[in-house]
Amino acid sequence: MPSRRPDPALDGPVAPAAPAQALVACLSLGGGGLRGLFTATVLTAFEAAAGAPAATRFDLLAGTSIGGIIAIGLAAGIPAARIADAIRTRAPHIFRRRPFRHYLLTARYPQEPLRQAVQSILGDQAGRRFSDLEVPLLVTAVDQTAGRSHLFRSRGLAGAQADTVTLLDAALATAAAPTFFPPHRIGDHVYADGGLVANAPDLLAVSAAMAHLHAPLSGIHVLSIGTAASPLPGRPFGSTGGLAWLRRHRLVELTVTAQEHAGVDQARRILGPRYLRIDRCPQTPIGMDDLAGLHLLPELARRAVEDVASDRRSGWSEAVGREAARLHYRATPGHYTNV
Repeated sequence: MPSRRPDPALDGPVAPAAPAQALVACLSLGGGGLRGLFTATVLTAFEAAAGAPAATRFDLLAGTSIGGIIAIGLAAGIPAARIADAIRTRAPHIFRRRPFRHYLLTARYPQEPLRQAVQSILGDQAGRRFSDLEVPLLVTAVDQTAGRSHLFRSRGLAGAQADTVTLLDAALATAAAPTFFPPHRIGDHVYADGGLVANAPDLLAVSAAMAHLHAPLSGIHVLSIGTAASPLPGRPFGSTGGLAWLRRHRLVELTVTAQEHAGVDQARRILGPRYLRIDRCPQTPIGMDDLAGLHLLPELARRAVEDVASDRRSGWSEAVGREAARLHYRATPGHYTNV
């Protein structure tokens, strides 16, 4: 059973900065269903520009929902192009429409096609455990059993406090969006989508970098990649019953979109020029399960990359050119020391 251990990033005081870790670069990937194709396409361009896997350019990876799946794949050494291809080809099977009556009392989509898609991405890495993963990785979820958020953390981030769940289980937990997919059980605990608490896990990444890597706030940089989401205006009039909130007012999507906006805004205010957000709002909104949007997302991603790459002040070229500190330093409890 994956018991919930105390997390310094949430429960404890922030440790003092370690001089050896003057700069920490975090990659934060948000949720958005099949719109994760936008995220994976941006990362494909990033890896092409860097000439190296994205995980070697960041000191900490954080992800939520589809962003969590992508972050897990990157941490396991899976090329972003392979992840993008899996999203593009598997989405029609994952989000196959069923009559409305089928999900009045159950999730809109079964979990098995999603499981198969994650397994196709991870391959023989699917059974690997977070406690064996040396890349610092943070993936969000909601522990319904305990009634609180849960952060799946790798050995590279949390050391002996790392979670012992498999990469596959963590991926299915973080992507278990209420009403879309059934919750995911791991041992005696049941998990739901991390997008309910942090659809853009930017500040969770900052907090974890301060708590686990002893990085000073002034030395933390974040590259945050969205999913080409659009503002989701509510429908304040009409029935306000439970079913109406779920369907007419789209309670889940509205909640996720609203708190993502708040998280991104706060990260931008706190980090200032050390925060780079890559996203693109389409002219026509693309839903989390809108298969018609699949052909639009790669082009939106290409334009978004062009925008940041052409702006010398964006920080894109610096992110592409640097290497993760762990490649040059030996990790010790709380910080890095010279090898």
